[in-house]
Amino acid sequence: MTGRNKAALPTRRHRVFARGQLWLLLAMALLLSACRRKRAVVVLDDWWSVDYARNACAMGALKDEPACLDPKQAVLSYENLVESAFAADPACNGLVLTHFAGPEGTKLAADATARPNGTGWQVMIDFVPGAQGKVGWGVTRIGHAEGVLVQEAGSPRELAQDVCRIARRAGGAVD
Repeated sequence: MTGRNKAALPTRRHRVFARGQLWLLLAMALLLSACRRKRAVVVLDDWWSVDYARNACAMGALKDEPACLDPKQAVLSYENLVESAFAADPACNGLVLTHFAGPEGTKLAADATARPNGTGWQVMIDFVPGAQGKVGWGVTRIGHAEGVLVQEAGSPRELAQDVCRIARRAGGAVD
């Protein structure tokens, strides 16, 4: 040996090993925190939309307008087009789309409505079966009754684009 203390070598190795473990733990913590970040949820409020369509059909019947065949099916067909546009639009990347069907709704929608920090968005479609032209809709952050943003959408694709931009906060801030 060259005069080094044999007991000092394991201590130095131990320090190097401990530093390596510390960096590894830090990297794992950062990775796990990024993975655990909750993605924003966009909830199509079927309960509202179907009820709105049924009321529109009832009002139309009072005015002798053509009868609505199945308002619920008409809403769900429209929402299927919105879902397709949502899935195809890069602006919606990282968002999760789900439905709220009322008290018996999905767990994801229930979880989103329970989030206090505004990571969820509720979309209410004012769908009138058989109506031509634009469909009215409103979007609000879940847990924030104030600040409903209302927009007219000419198509399901435009609705999906606008909602995704709002949910990703790609536009301007509204106070």
